[in-house]
Parts: sequence; structure tokens; C-alpha cells
Amino acid sequence: MTEIRVLAELDHIRKRPGMYIGDTKNPTHLIKEVLDNALDELLNAYADTIIINYDDQGNVSISDNGRGFPVHELTLPDGKKEDSVIAAVCRLFSGAKFDDNTYNISKGTHGVGLSAVNALSKSMNITIKDRENKHKVHYYEFNNGELINHVIGETPNVIEFSTQLQFSVDSQYFETVKFDTET
Repeated sequence: MTEIRVLAELDHIRKRPGMYIGDTKNPTHLIKEVLDNALDELLNAYADTIIINYDDQGNVSISDNGRGFPVHELTLPDGKKEDSVIAAVCRLFSGAKFDDNTYNISKGTHGVGLSAVNALSKSMNITIKDRENKHKVHYYEFNNGELINHVIGETPNVIEFSTQLQFSVDSQYFETVKFDTET
């Protein structure tokens, strides 16, 4: 009989989603996790527009026109290098809000939100306008929590948003994929 187990970070979220998002009756909390990041940009006067689209099949798109999700190489505690976006959505306790240097006001600070959204979604796509070059775009595509595509490209037109995160809820973790619009 095995008593002690070690799970991969996203697997832990999948086995115990309630520990990370609370109620699993519906996936409304997943919208809140992504929206909190956009609201941080808005509350700190980096953005003035947030657009949310969703449907009754559990598909969501949230965009803001803030500074853009920070894209850079970072060093993990074990010394390995990793892309900041991949770390933020695939590793627990990854984020930019652990000190007072990023925001004066911040909705989320625990470094769990985007990892939980990724873990509990069938697919997740993130499109980010580069902070330095407004024609450069970073695109990340995840299926079942795993990175399947990362493209850095150029666009002839300036896109209207800085960060757009789209996800499709995985119904196996929720009683319904319909969002609570009252919330």
C-alpha cells in the first residue's frame, strides 16, 4: 500500500480543485482568476478597457489594453531557465505580485490563479502584445495544461489589446460549464 505520493503541480489542482478555486458547481471562479489580472492593470491606471466574452459551453475570452503580460526568461528555484508565461500558467506559486514593486493595488497575490485555469481547462490560448515592439506578438497554446505551441510573430496592424486569454472549461471538474452570470 502506497501512502505518500508526489503529484505534478497541475495534477494536484485537478485532483483537489476545490482547494484552489473553492466551489466546483460551476467554473465562474476561473473567469475571476483571469479577470483579477486584467483588473490589476485597470486599477493601477495601465488599462482603461477590459472585454469579456463567454458562452454556455464554457468558452471564455478576456482581453485588456494594459501593459501586456510580462514575457521574459526567468530562473526557477532549481536554477533552470523558463519562459515567464509558461511558468505562470504551468507552475503553482508563480507570479509578479509577491511584493509591492508591481502594483499599488492588487486583486490576486498567491500565484495560483492562472495555473488553476490552465489545469481545469481543455484548452487555453494566450496572445500578448510585446511591451517594447507593438507589432510583435507572443502566442501560447495549451491543451490539457500542456504547452503545445509557442509562436513569436509580427503583425502589420497594431492590435487593440495587450493581453488576451481564452480558455475552454473541462467539464469533468464541474457540475455545469455554465457560468453564474449573477456573480
